[in-house]
Amino acid sequence: MQVPEKYISFSRLELVTQCPAKYRHRYVLNSQPRTDPSSPVALGSIVHKTLELAFRELKSEDYNGLLLHRKDIFLKHLKGVIQEGNHPPELFLQAQQVLKDFADSDSFRSENLIAVEQQFVYEPDSLGEVSILGYIDRIDRLSPSTVSLLDYKTNRMLYTAEELKQSLQASIYIMAAKEMFPQAENIEMRFHMLRHGVQQRTLRTEDDLLEAKEYILLVNAQIKKIESGGEATAFLNKYCPWCEYRHLCEVYKGACENDHPLTLEDPNDIQAIAEEYEDISARAKIMYARKEELADLLKIKLIGKDRLTAAGHYYSLGKTTVTNFTDVSRVITLLEEASRIEYQQLLNRIATIGKGKFDELMKALRQELPETDYLRLEMQLGDLVEFEYQPRLQSVSIRKA
Repeated sequence: MQVPEKYISFSRLELVTQCPAKYRHRYVLNSQPRTDPSSPVALGSIVHKTLELAFRELKSEDYNGLLLHRKDIFLKHLKGVIQEGNHPPELFLQAQQVLKDFADSDSFRSENLIAVEQQFVYEPDSLGEVSILGYIDRIDRLSPSTVSLLDYKTNRMLYTAEELKQSLQASIYIMAAKEMFPQAENIEMRFHMLRHGVQQRTLRTEDDLLEAKEYILLVNAQIKKIESGGEATAFLNKYCPWCEYRHLCEVYKGACENDHPLTLEDPNDIQAIAEEYEDISARAKIMYARKEELADLLKIKLIGKDRLTAAGHYYSLGKTTVTNFTDVSRVITLLEEASRIEYQQLLNRIATIGKGKFDELMKALRQELPETDYLRLEMQLGDLVEFEYQPRLQSVSIRKA
């Protein structure tokens, strides 16, 4: 495939919608980033590359069967990726666990695989003024009439139904695939959420794709303005705590300061209510992420010690129990059979299987199901639970005499 001289990557389109100032730092000013070698982005890159190499090899072997029998191939390529990229050891352990869980719960048929890391160039406007370059992690033919596009994600949170519906990535990939596979009657996008063992599926109507094209042209116009020296406003969003340019961002620094007066004056002003709500929500995410970073540093200082004294507080390590489901997909299937709620609806409802939402659903099922059926469901779910004990930072104020 011939790559045009001028093109825009999907990552650039996505970045400018997250924060125009971040786009300007990366692509216009070439600002020096502060990168964290153990960041979620680094983990995702390692896992993606490992899966690409593993599936190419499995395809060449014409392998058909459960992936748990071929864990060796994932481990082999993971070691190579880690060594080549000079990544820290902790990332190897994280990626190893993600890939192990993936292999334990999935299968592979070489005849269904069409492509791995398929490059595409898509032009959303008829004049060819905008060319988008992208790569699809994996393409499978599910049936003679259906093509499935798969993108691997290492996100800690599942997508909400609204996020799936609005995903620009899904729209672009589907539009590009329609050109690659003009005979396919159905093209679907699946995000394989590797940390959760589930695939989130989304489709697009022709109207959806038309709206996406118009949006892409608007975003591209914004990019041209930024690259021509136009304004690139920084605004708070959920990605701020992990931004590699946050040390250069006055808006981020301001969000970390203590003095934030309440701005709402008219309780009937919907616009003002929404603006302050979004501002506080973004700052809350930033402060929570910063709190976790500082807690991790204090935990390291407490290794081998019973207690630390600083800032008028005693710090020590307690123990907290985290309940994990070993096979999220199986959990959803059991709940689907018991509740008769569709799989995707259940997935959206309980998202990351948070304990509160899960307990709420189980309480409702206890009232609806015969006692024997409920007890059987409870026992089956119990087999999918494991308990993880994690150190918890405890802080106690020192009482002054």
